[in-house]
Formats: sequence, C-alpha cells, structure tokens
Amino acid sequence: MADPAITLKHIRDRCRIVDDCWIWAQCTVGRYGRVRVGARTYYAHRLAQEIHTGKPIPRGMDVRRCPDHERCVNPEHTQIGSRKATVKAMRERGSLSAGVRHSISVTVPRRARAVLTLEKVREIRRLWVEGKKPREIAPIFGVDVTNVRKIVRGDAWRDGVWHG
Repeated sequence: MADPAITLKHIRDRCRIVDDCWIWAQCTVGRYGRVRVGARTYYAHRLAQEIHTGKPIPRGMDVRRCPDHERCVNPEHTQIGSRKATVKAMRERGSLSAGVRHSISVTVPRRARAVLTLEKVREIRRLWVEGKKPREIAPIFGVDVTNVRKIVRGDAWRDGVWHG
C-alpha cells in the first residue's frame, strides 16, 4: 500500500482536467503514467485506485482505465477486474491490439516465426569468416545487424536453434 500521506489531491494536482477525466501530465512510460513515492514507483492509475479504496489492489488484478482517455487516473473512471474481464472490455470497445502481426505473435511459436533457417545461419557465418561486416550481411538476409552479431558470436543459433 502506498504512503498514507499521499492523497488523491496530490494525484489530481499532477493532472490536466478534461471533462471529468484527470489526464496524467507527469512522467509516462508508454501509455502509462508513473509516479514515485519514496523508493517505489507506481502506475498512476493504480496508485489513485489504492488511495481511493484505501486498500491494496489484489495480486493478479488489473485496474481498467477510462475508455475515453487512456491516461485518465480518476479513480471514479477505473475499475478493478481480472485480466480476462479487462481483455473482454478492451475487445468490446475496439482498443485491443489486433491484426496479422498481433495474431502471429500471439499464436505462432517463436521458432516458427524465424526469418532465418539453419542454412542461412551457416551462410551468415561463412560470409563473416570471409571478412564481410555484419552491416553488409544483414540486408542480404533481411535481419538486423544485432542479430548477425549475435549469430557470429554464438549468442544466437547455437545448436541450430534461435537463443536471442
């Protein structure tokens, strides 16, 4: 539980008020407001919910944010719920990531998505031994220079399987 000296007023003072939403105007990481209290960092919407209810959010539970403004931290606009309920609500309002790239990353095993085959990895290593630089090799195979470096160092694709 957060420091009891922190109040909803402290949270609200760090927001822009739009309609009835408290839009977090301080530090963000991605789409989430972050706030530091003592030595601990909280997501702003979760901290506001904890202060509002006076008790910690149960382990494994999400705090669903306002559908109108994703950085809204007004505890009147958030709900505590399971991940399943959160995903269902996101799907219903159309804010769940979807499409070909998302479905592939969710449903296809990592190895099946690999751009490289063992033969291509051997070719990358051969080209490197012949003196080609990773930045010259990468575009040939449609991969990032970092991946080529990992392959030639043996950090990736040792024993014929991607370990990146």
